[in-house]
Amino acid sequence: MDIYKIIRFVIAIAAGTFLGGLFLMAFQSLAQTIWPLPYFFDPFDKDIYSKITFSESLRILLPILAAYFVGSLVGGFFSGILSRGTSPYASLITGALLMTFGIFILQANHYPLWFEILALCMFLPPAWLGSVLAGKAKRM
Repeated sequence: MDIYKIIRFVIAIAAGTFLGGLFLMAFQSLAQTIWPLPYFFDPFDKDIYSKITFSESLRILLPILAAYFVGSLVGGFFSGILSRGTSPYASLITGALLMTFGIFILQANHYPLWFEILALCMFLPPAWLGSVLAGKAKRM
């Protein structure tokens, strides 16, 4: 393998992870602006999700899941574009790195189990989809 392809691959992963994380944070900030947290919600309370109804927890947690999806999709797309390859490896590695950061966030906060399971599913499939979209954009 040519050294320039390896360097391009590594740069594509780094840039995709950075841009994916940037879009994730921007989307989550935008969602918090549009749908602010309820006045009674204390994110530092370990039992807050047992004190609120399921529909209230959905309203709080669905924008976070959407931010994970969008961030991973954008990261996978940019990794696919920058790597100029036909394989989705750069995008999947980007998704795996974003998922690693997501696991750290999940461990630092107290979320319900259903959210943690869904959150882990919001990284690799969108990154792969971003790779597919990058391949289609490259052919245009």
